[in-house]
Amino acid sequence: MGKMRAGAAAVARFVVVFGLLMAPWPGGREVVRNVFQRELKWLSTWVVPRMVVHVETLQDSAHEGIDTRVSMADPRKMNPDGSVEVSGVTLDTRSVGWIPQVMLLALVAATPMGWKERTRAAVIGWVLLNAVLVLTFAAALAFAHPAGHPPWVHTVVTHVYDITVQNLWFSFLFPTVLWYLLCFEVRPRN
Repeated sequence: MGKMRAGAAAVARFVVVFGLLMAPWPGGREVVRNVFQRELKWLSTWVVPRMVVHVETLQDSAHEGIDTRVSMADPRKMNPDGSVEVSGVTLDTRSVGWIPQVMLLALVAATPMGWKERTRAAVIGWVLLNAVLVLTFAAALAFAHPAGHPPWVHTVVTHVYDITVQNLWFSFLFPTVLWYLLCFEVRPRN
């Protein structure tokens, strides 16, 4: 009976934390979008350094979740008429960036362990999750501008982009695997 009660308490903690962090708080979506747009702009200087990159808010009534457009052009490749070819990608920053973080934090908060262990798991998990998020954004930028990549690099970038950006399941699966590893497999035992 004690294990069942502990399990129910863990599920309740998960639901409360996940629900509070995913709730549509006034201005919350804009804050999340702005943070990830700044990260994309900063990351573009490293991933596509010779490109002119423009990150902007996108409002598309047909796809309400997609909130960011990244457009880029190579000024060195000007057409005879003075125009430059522009490539780009659209993103749902909430699904790609926010949901994985909320999922990890809610799972760690729900795990029955001490606060020191929870804090350690949350911090290490957040760092690792953000490293994957940087990889996700880098893949999106590289996917948007495939010119100059060898065919095998384009294939890898396309697969990483498909898995991390195009599939919402990754936003739930990766944090869950990371939580399991941090909280049950590699945590220090007393």
